[in-house]
Amino acid sequence: MRQVLLEDIEYPYLQPGALERLREARHFSRINGICDYNIIRGDDGAVYILPWIGTYAFRALHRCIKYFYLNKGRARLGTSEFPYYLTLRSDSIEPQKLYEEINDFCNAKAGAELIDDSEIYPYNRYDDYLPFKFLKKAFICDFLDIEELRNLIGDWKIRS
Repeated sequence: MRQVLLEDIEYPYLQPGALERLREARHFSRINGICDYNIIRGDDGAVYILPWIGTYAFRALHRCIKYFYLNKGRARLGTSEFPYYLTLRSDSIEPQKLYEEINDFCNAKAGAELIDDSEIYPYNRYDDYLPFKFLKKAFICDFLDIEELRNLIGDWKIRS
């Protein structure tokens, strides 16, 4: 999706209305820095996170945001579209600080801190027979990708 927004190719198979919508999306993304920045403070005071990462890494990012901001009452989650973007609403969020906290967390933790025990439940046939700690580890390995997030976050750009 990011590549489509960055390039200027006009696909011949698009109908006129779809082509116009693509042009509008490209223009909007360019004037707002959507493809250039990963964390953007909007004119409305919200902080937009555009990670350009995979679904499992996005889940890890969402849980990290939840851990640092939502559960502690430091922010509210605004409109978001998984796995494309998150919107945080708060007067006290500084984009650079947000980035530093996510980056520090990813480099220091394995992911178990992001999982509430109530979220773990047997989902495979023989899970009822496994110790809880193995189910939790399987959940982290199967549904979160801290490693991808850790590898990609170092290249993020912030616009305050």
